[in-house]
Amino acid sequence: PPASRHERPWPTTPPGWHYNQGVAGEKADIARLFPDFFARAPHWRLAVVSGTADSAVPFLGTERWMECLGLPVEDDWRPWHLDRDVAGMVKRWAPDLSLVTVKGCGHTIPY
Repeated sequence: PPASRHERPWPTTPPGWHYNQGVAGEKADIARLFPDFFARAPHWRLAVVSGTADSAVPFLGTERWMECLGLPVEDDWRPWHLDRDVAGMVKRWAPDLSLVTVKGCGHTIPY
């Protein structure tokens, strides 16, 4: 674990990955950052949250890049509830990486 709560185990930029590579959609593969991150912070649980009505960044695209990490799926899509109503779905990969959808929300949850 980090020495203090303010020290973060963010990975350094991997070889061949640059932040400003042309117009949107031409960025290098961000998935290359994650193996180093998982190695440095295996105790962290990560959740990527996405609204099901998000037309800017649809959750299916988010799921696709998360699948590109090559991690084993531990729990395929299952509902999560709020006040006994289905509020969205959760898909979980090892080690503690989840995609959480929020039903009916757009790009800036809760809207």
